Amino acid sequence: MADWWQQYRARARDADAVTVELFLRSYTPTGHHLDRSALVESVTERVEDGGLDGYDVTVVGDRICVCDRCTELYAEEDTFESVAALAEWRSGPLEASGITERAVESAITGEYHHTISLPEQALGVFVDDALVGVFPCTDGVRTYEPATFLSERQERAERADAGQSEPVSD
Repeated sequence: MADWWQQYRARARDADAVTVELFLRSYTPTGHHLDRSALVESVTERVEDGGLDGYDVTVVGDRICVCDRCTELYAEEDTFESVAALAEWRSGPLEASGITERAVESAITGEYHHTISLPEQALGVFVDDALVGVFPCTDGVRTYEPATFLSERQERAERADAGQSEPVSD
């Protein structure tokens, strides 16, 4: 993870914009609404304190059909491309976590279609519109949640307010 942070900071330092896209599943089990609200509040605070330049929130269903027919129907929307990019993201030993891809067969028609399911909360990190990070992600041993990225952004803003420099490594 330390290598990713170092690469991220180098890209972000020279960037015009660092933004995030927060993906939330439309159905959240009872008891998780406060977690969702806290995450959205944290993203908003990072924009307000200068830790991020902006954000978008995308609400998705439990499963997103990515068959040719569905992607053609919604060709004007970026959701399919964004979700697919999240699912494919890798950086060194890190890879997106909690994203499930599967083929589903209709018992009635016998047709197959492919779906992607996101975790309840996922965060795409963009530097100048290029996807550079996905949370949750894993290095195979530890999973890093969206709060990991947002906490680092908060610490960065606090260090900047205090006149301290960025740490060299984590």
